[in-house]
Amino acid sequence: MLGETDTGKLRMVNGRIQRAAREAWEDTSLSLADIARTAYLDPLALPPGMKPGLEFHTTYEPPPMTYSNTSHACVVEVDSRTGAIRIERYVVAEDCGTVLHQAIVEGQQHGAIAMGLSGALYEHVEYDAETGQNLSGSLADYLVATACEMPAIELLPMHTPNRRTPAGMKGMAEGGVMGAVGAVTNAVNDALSFLGLVAERQPLSPIYMRELLRNSSHPFFEQVSA
Repeated sequence: MLGETDTGKLRMVNGRIQRAAREAWEDTSLSLADIARTAYLDPLALPPGMKPGLEFHTTYEPPPMTYSNTSHACVVEVDSRTGAIRIERYVVAEDCGTVLHQAIVEGQQHGAIAMGLSGALYEHVEYDAETGQNLSGSLADYLVATACEMPAIELLPMHTPNRRTPAGMKGMAEGGVMGAVGAVTNAVNDALSFLGLVAERQPLSPIYMRELLRNSSHPFFEQVSA
């Protein structure tokens, strides 16, 4: 449209086509709107073999995987009579980098922690030993944590921008799952440590906790049983 065959002498700035002129760039009479009008509405004016319309393709090569940094801590109470576990306090410090939407990030953190606590305390797929029949095929038997079982979660934002991503963001979503699993299990084992007991499997159900307590020969448990 400009009679120019060397594309290296052409560029587009703010929707206007410019042409190299000695050591400077000069605007031409051609705009992106003019090109689009010809490309879509006047295909006969296009060079031979060129299809109507405009297309532009670009790719972005992201940096290596980034992860948020987090620490979980909780205080639990184990009922020695029933084996029930109650979470008295749950605190999380997480660095997600640049946060674009605080409510969404906090929702992801709460959801991930709920998944981890639910898996550690309640969720269990059980099969019949003789026939292999699934005994936990419904939510009446396969327990999951609800809002009633979840503790009040204290979130400590400590966000520092990531230097590897353009906007300073870090990958975060379900990272709190494993933190929750480790925190509540460590807290329960700390509560049982004076009895010489260690919970080695999950879920930490009341039935499993009572089984552990029955195997203790500590004088404390004998007093409780009496």
